[in-house]
Amino acid sequence: MQWHTGRPEVAWYFTEPRRERRPLDPVGGGVGTPGPPGPTGPAGPQGPQGATGATGPQGATGATGAQGPTGATGAQGPAGQGVPTGGTTGQVLAKSSGTDYATGWVTPVGQWK
Repeated sequence: MQWHTGRPEVAWYFTEPRRERRPLDPVGGGVGTPGPPGPTGPAGPQGPQGATGATGPQGATGATGAQGPTGATGAQGPAGQGVPTGGTTGQVLAKSSGTDYATGWVTPVGQWK
């Protein structure tokens, strides 16, 4: 700001940067030096919660945990097919057809070594 007094009864000043010519306040005595900044005002109220952000990338796989304890023993199942009864000395058990568990005693042909 620059001061000019073109006439003794009126003082003028020019504003920067636009260089406007304005009269000084004759009662207040013009513009003085700015005072120190005032204290900071109180904080305003909290705003509303924002939207949830995007999910981040999946992290690395963690270490394998310790092996757990052995489980309880299960109930015993039903008796299986087993070896059929019968047969005589020297006979062997052989499949009698392609059906499951279809077996029978047969006398082998030839010599066993």
